[in-house]
Amino acid sequence: MAALSPRSTNILPKPKADIAKKQSAKDLAASKSAPSKNHAPPPPGFVYEPGHAGEKYITGNFLGRGGFAVCYEGKLSRNGRLFAMKVVKSEMPQRKMAEKFRTELQIHSKMRHPNIVTFYRAFAFETNTYVILEMCPNDLS
Repeated sequence: MAALSPRSTNILPKPKADIAKKQSAKDLAASKSAPSKNHAPPPPGFVYEPGHAGEKYITGNFLGRGGFAVCYEGKLSRNGRLFAMKVVKSEMPQRKMAEKFRTELQIHSKMRHPNIVTFYRAFAFETNTYVILEMCPNDLS
């Protein structure tokens, strides 16, 4: 009977994992924004689209990281419009990876649908390739 008693002696104290969870969440956020050997390094404060009438983008906050790209906010300096800047190393270690990226760009540039992020342009600047995409107003969390 004593084993099923609702007294406090039978209730185990809750482990203090909340502090560890908060600390690990901070570490995870920091590691997500840190550069890795497979991803492009953080872009400079300003990114210039090449060409005669090239645009100037102001690099903003880190948004996320995918398989071979890192995404940042990009603000068009001319009018302050926000975009998502997908940053990919121009030199990819594997030929197949480069082909996959080129195919992704070709397909994405032709897609038009309200539920698909709009592709605006892609260009190379310094050692990276930048893909300018529609900025989504919400997140998935």
